[in-house]
Amino acid sequence: MSHYEEMYGEALAENVSKELNPEIAAVLENDTPLTQELCQYASALAHEAQTQREQFKETIINETQSLEIAEEELHAIESALEEMNVRILSEQSYIELERVWEQLDELQDRTEAISKERQERVHAIVVDMRSNGPITLQTYLYQPLSTSFPVLAECTDTLRKILMAKSSVIDSLTRRV
Repeated sequence: MSHYEEMYGEALAENVSKELNPEIAAVLENDTPLTQELCQYASALAHEAQTQREQFKETIINETQSLEIAEEELHAIESALEEMNVRILSEQSYIELERVWEQLDELQDRTEAISKERQERVHAIVVDMRSNGPITLQTYLYQPLSTSFPVLAECTDTLRKILMAKSSVIDSLTRRV
């Protein structure tokens, strides 16, 4: 298997040690003949690794779907918020401002619901990266980003915009009193 390192960027024994077991890797490295028991053990470990990969694939699919849903919901909230901000608050009646406030409350509730769902999800899924140990899925997937929690960051930004809009409504309402 001399070509293995060239193809995969690491020695076969190193990969087997990480993926299966250091004992099996040592046997491969020393060109020791594999016993039937060791072959069965290696086979069982390989099947376990395959099952874990299939489970991880399903986890990634679920995370992708969850991200798509959150993106759609947050986009709809942002669009509704932008539409509301187009209107000039000073030209609206007290009743219209109350409706705007209620709409902002609804947008806030929807955003907080998305945030709550994501927070529950964040630490619920732990993946075992054999060499690094167990870590949250978000930490594993989003390491290259500025945040490990992009949906929560977007929710926070959206909530900030909603609260700023609510503050503008309060200012407009208090000017009328």
